Amino acid sequence: MKLRRPRIGEIVAAVAGATLVVSLFLPWYGGGAGISGWAALRALDVLLLAIALAGIALLALEVGGATTAITTAWASMTALIGTLTLPWVLYRMLDLPEAAAGLGLRFALLGLVAAAGVALGAWLSMRDEGFGLRPRPGIEATMSPDGRGAEAELVALPGGGPREGRSA
Repeated sequence: MKLRRPRIGEIVAAVAGATLVVSLFLPWYGGGAGISGWAALRALDVLLLAIALAGIALLALEVGGATTAITTAWASMTALIGTLTLPWVLYRMLDLPEAAAGLGLRFALLGLVAAAGVALGAWLSMRDEGFGLRPRPGIEATMSPDGRGAEAELVALPGGGPREGRSA
């Protein structure tokens, strides 16, 4: 098995996912003993655990040599679910659950930041490394002779491949 080097998106998602798992066991509300994320959050705690594990799995898929299609699909699902969960976590921070009524926030902010980190890491993982304003090496886009840009002509640069131009 050939291991691949992870990109920054997978690393961010995995570190944030591990932080999110740990934060669920810390007291989200109150001081001293406090109430952990597991005790205070009803269905949200299971969803946050799933998102955290998805972020960690994203790194495992990339390092393990899964195809780009699988990694991109996993990253898109993680980014979507992670992004949709963020408002729910924020709501739970602003409107405390019944079990935490009257208590202040403690590690809930860490949980929010970690959940946002998983979503951000997944979004970064979906980015194509070759995408951007730079054209492929050896290819130059030129405007049409009249300057309107109605037709672009691709011209190969010296040493960059075939020397024939094509109209787009």
